[in-house]
Amino acid sequence: MRQPQQSYPYYRTDSHWRQEKLFPVADTLAAGMGFDLDHESYTGEGFDRFYGVYYGQSALNIKPDEMIWLVSDTTKNAVVNNMEKPGQRFPVYDLSQLDTVDPYSLFMCGPSAIVTARNPGNASGRKLILFRDSFASALSPLLLDAYSEITLIDLRYVQPDALGQMVDFTGQDVLFMYSAGLFNTSDSVRGVSEPPAS
Repeated sequence: MRQPQQSYPYYRTDSHWRQEKLFPVADTLAAGMGFDLDHESYTGEGFDRFYGVYYGQSALNIKPDEMIWLVSDTTKNAVVNNMEKPGQRFPVYDLSQLDTVDPYSLFMCGPSAIVTARNPGNASGRKLILFRDSFASALSPLLLDAYSEITLIDLRYVQPDALGQMVDFTGQDVLFMYSAGLFNTSDSVRGVSEPPAS
């Protein structure tokens, strides 16, 4: 597997996780959720001109990061749907995002309200609902092997009390994955609406 020069799990120019460093996190989650991950099924592909959010803020002449994403038969064959773009199909890794202002949107359609990835190679019918922020965009492809379907929900962009009309929660595993910065900023996540006065 292709390895970056840095050994730490975050980018030098950005606050996000480096996907190729997430197997310890993914393994811990997998053990708790009753499945194993096959690290050897992945190969790394890279982009060596990732300028994260800190690059512009630093006002320093620092080298860009290398962004590496992990590819497997599962990630190649999975189909991603974004509720905000009905009728369109996307790959797990949308390489067209590498030339945008937010290359981290490469992972699972980036910041979106509801995104669903379907894995045709898993006929178990097992499904996962993942409440997330952008950090989990990079983590979720590593869990896809174990599921027929993973639905990512970002509560910053959708009202919780409307979810029952858009997502079927029946019989699904549920995981909450938020960065500490977002989790500790309660106004970043939309709250459940107050019930009407009787």
